[in-house]
Amino acid sequence: MTVKIHPKTFDENHVVISNDELKTLIEAVRVNNQIEVELIDDISGENLMKLCENGGAFDFLLNDEEDIYTLKDLKISYQ
Repeated sequence: MTVKIHPKTFDENHVVISNDELKTLIEAVRVNNQIEVELIDDISGENLMKLCENGGAFDFLLNDEEDIYTLKDLKISYQ
């Protein structure tokens, strides 16, 4: 059985794959003692956007405490 996954390189020792691909890979390992994994080294713009959206890296922007500056803090107002 061949499982195709589309990893995104994170660093020299880690890659990122989608949840669906991970579930497929885990299920294939459970069903078969041996599998062949084909790495496809590309990621679509849509999948990259989904990763950014669902990854949690930007969740801090939803926190109101991050809005610590107001217009009154500007030294020069550009119009």
